[in-house]
Amino acid sequence: MIADAIKLIEFISGQLSKAQEKKEKLLEQFVEPAYSKFQVIHEDYLNACRRYWESIRYDEPLNLAKVINEIDQDVRFAPHESRIELLASLQANDPDFQDFIDSIKNYLLASQEAVRGTIVYNPPASRRVTGLKTNLLQALERHSKNRWQISPEEIAALKRGKIVLPYSVHFTMDLEPNNPLRNISDDPEEAMKSFDEYIRYRALAYVECFIAILQRDYAEVSNSYWALKHQLQGIN
Repeated sequence: MIADAIKLIEFISGQLSKAQEKKEKLLEQFVEPAYSKFQVIHEDYLNACRRYWESIRYDEPLNLAKVINEIDQDVRFAPHESRIELLASLQANDPDFQDFIDSIKNYLLASQEAVRGTIVYNPPASRRVTGLKTNLLQALERHSKNRWQISPEEIAALKRGKIVLPYSVHFTMDLEPNNPLRNISDDPEEAMKSFDEYIRYRALAYVECFIAILQRDYAEVSNSYWALKHQLQGIN
């Protein structure tokens, strides 16, 4: 499906100037086809993430190395700088049109950034992100190799039904109401008996964070699409 992302970028770059010359056909010949192609890409990305999620959640024993390798080899999230740069270089005459193109570019960039650069969901706008930065692959790699004492803060979060990722990631995942980790022992040594399951759910939280990033940026594309569509249809 990476071919679909490449085709979308090539479609936008190839049709932009032609579409702007025929504004009366802009919606039909450019905006609608581009958005339709983008929706296919987004659903394919989500399906890939769901497969990673299911492997982490249900495989016995947990095999994070397998999931890491699958993500690393997944061409959907491989770097494609030249094509992204092409998309970034395009300039539209209309601000709403430009917002639509930029939102698609940002979606594709964010997916690559989260996997191989820095994964961060929703940092406070008024604060600079601090702390150890990581990406999806690095986080899963650490969880596959390292053990640490579960801290009192982590235990308290689990008892509240939360998996809290580092502040630099700024994402919290809710546990199911009947998840045994909600009943983890307050005693650090006793709590370590649940470490393997804790690792499983922390890894899940990183994948859920990635999915949330995709959904967040999909919403931006959708909002830009509807704003442009309403403008072209003369709807205030």
